[in-house]
Amino acid sequence: MNVRKAEFKDFGAAEMLLEIGRRNIAALNIDQWQNGDPSAEDLKRDIENGELYLCEEDGAALGMAYIGTNGEPTYKKIYEGAWLQNGAFTVIHRVAVDSAARGKGVFAALVQKAKEISKESGISALRIDTHRGNIPMQHALKKQGFSYCGIIFLESGDERLAYEKLL
Repeated sequence: MNVRKAEFKDFGAAEMLLEIGRRNIAALNIDQWQNGDPSAEDLKRDIENGELYLCEEDGAALGMAYIGTNGEPTYKKIYEGAWLQNGAFTVIHRVAVDSAARGKGVFAALVQKAKEISKESGISALRIDTHRGNIPMQHALKKQGFSYCGIIFLESGDERLAYEKLL
């Protein structure tokens, strides 16, 4: 399994993974990702900025994630808890895994890539958020050593559970 920066030639695979992610979230009766956000334009911008990563095996895209080191405005305020540290962090967003690849370590590989990027940038923490109803993601986060820290609110006002992992 290999994780690499997505290129524009990977846009179709990224769109496919996004659609799979939408279906998987809808199957949990969650409205997240159902209104066109994230969009194709978000994926294009992520690729252009070198912040979209693909996990692949034998040339097949198994999963993707946005991995960025430029902060996250919605993480400035956290409620009913606190971040584990107040320094710089790497953020992981837009995680999508092909249904056929579940349980194969795709998310773990993406987290490993985020750790590598963090260490190269001198950053010692990862942050991520998820919908309260996304129990599979909450389980995956705990399995990868993330700690629940509290609640954040997106720009839309939607609540998300916030997690952090110190490296």
